Order: sequence, then C-alpha cells, then structure tokens
Amino acid sequence: MRRAFVMVLVFAALGTDPALAGPTQAGPARAEGGFAEGGFALGLIAGNPAGITAAYDFWRPPNGEDTVGKAAAGPAAALQGSLAWDLTSPGGIVATGDWLFIFDRYFRIGDSPVPLYVGIGGQATLLAGSGRYGTSDADFGLSVRLPLGLRWYFGDPPLEAFAEFVPGLLLYPGVKWEPGAGLGLRWRFRPK
Repeated sequence: MRRAFVMVLVFAALGTDPALAGPTQAGPARAEGGFAEGGFALGLIAGNPAGITAAYDFWRPPNGEDTVGKAAAGPAAALQGSLAWDLTSPGGIVATGDWLFIFDRYFRIGDSPVPLYVGIGGQATLLAGSGRYGTSDADFGLSVRLPLGLRWYFGDPPLEAFAEFVPGLLLYPGVKWEPGAGLGLRWRFRPK
C-alpha cells in the first residue's frame, strides 16, 4: 500500500558570507527592550498553513564577528519552521523549514526595527485524503518555498509579529504552483 507515513525533511544550510545579509543598526528598542538578547522564538501562525511556528536567529555583533544567540547589532540570518494544518481541500499536516536572510536597516516604527527577510526552504505535506494533486493518488507532497516577509519587534514584552508571502513550487508528485501566506506572533526567549 501507498500509506507509509514516514516523513524525513533535511535542509542543507547555505554556506554564505554574512555580508550578504546587509548591514545592521542597533536601535534604542534593542538595548531597552532586550529582544536582541535571545535567538529562539516560539508562537502561532495564521494563514495557509496555520499552526505552530518557531525561529532561531543567528546574530551579528557590531564588530562583524559571527555569534549565536548573544546580544548583537542585529540578526544576520535565521532558521524558521512550522508544524501546521493545510487549510486547502482535502487538508493535511504540513512541516516547513526555511533559511532566512535578514535585512534590518530599511524600516522602523518608532524605535522598533522592522526587518525585511527573504529565504529559501522546503515543505512536506501529508494529506488527509487524496485528490489535491489532480490525477495523482499521492497523499504526500514535497515543495520548495521562497518566503518573503517582514518582522516587527516589540521591546517589552519580548514579542515579534511577522507577515509573509511564500511563493512555492510543488516538486512531488508533480509540478504545480503553491503560494502561501501568513501572519504570526512569536514570543522571544532570552538566554540565561
């Protein structure tokens, strides 16, 4: 039978020069609100798919040296993922993972930075029933994603809101355009 429900999703981190993420600026909200102190965030995403989301930022200090999860001038890159429910017919469980490049020098709301991001990632979908992929009987799909979005950091409490549009391309069981979008809120945990 075709009902083997084993999903493995492996993402290779892109070896890139941190300079590709663009310069960053430290703002008063970072120093006072303290959100730049933590690399991990957990929350909810609404849209398609809708569910639980997590992110881990790789921070760049003012002198340009790489660091992980420490106080810094701003994030250079991030990993984000979700475990969610696909709202399209017939619906199903979705796991996503993305590598993001963060550009935080462009927008501010008051003292809070609103960084833009672009990324590349993947999506695995386990369908609740067949029929989504046209003539295929497949109940499993693999897609490539290109998330484009922005984040808004609140100082205290340590929250971040985000909005993203995600063009996607289904690669298995066929080739098909699969756009997605979402609005979310994450709680940023501070390291001890």
